[in-house]
Amino acid sequence: MTSAQYITFGLIYIPTLIGLGWLFYRSWEEFMDSVQYVLMPDFISLLTGKFIADVLGEMRFFLFVTAALLVAGGERWVIEEIWKLAN
Repeated sequence: MTSAQYITFGLIYIPTLIGLGWLFYRSWEEFMDSVQYVLMPDFISLLTGKFIADVLGEMRFFLFVTAALLVAGGERWVIEEIWKLAN
């Protein structure tokens, strides 16, 4: 990818990532809770009685990351195809 393609990708991807984050998490607090559950060992959450919340928080976070990577790959492919048509 050229530098112009990277700039175009960034201009399109950042708002898309924010929108995707809003679909998964309605607030920064929910996002930070998911990150906390990802970083907390499962054994500790089991002892504190938060195991189900931990599993759900981790699953939500990894679904968000997977969706973000899939969207990034799709946007990059579209940008490259448009560049090929333009040149």
